[in-house]
Amino acid sequence: MNFGARPLRRLLTYTVETELSKKIISGAVKDGDTVEINFDGKQFTFDATTPVKLDK
Repeated sequence: MNFGARPLRRLLTYTVETELSKKIISGAVKDGDTVEINFDGKQFTFDATTPVKLDK
């Protein structure tokens, strides 16, 4: 698959931003979380982690 810059941007907007928005709305991703986005060759995967707060 070959993409130019604009088609690649549209693909990322549709796939990544849409899926990430759904996860935020559903509560799977919360404010302050870190989201790792990977591509396994067929689809994007999203792994959200909440930072650990250390007491001083």
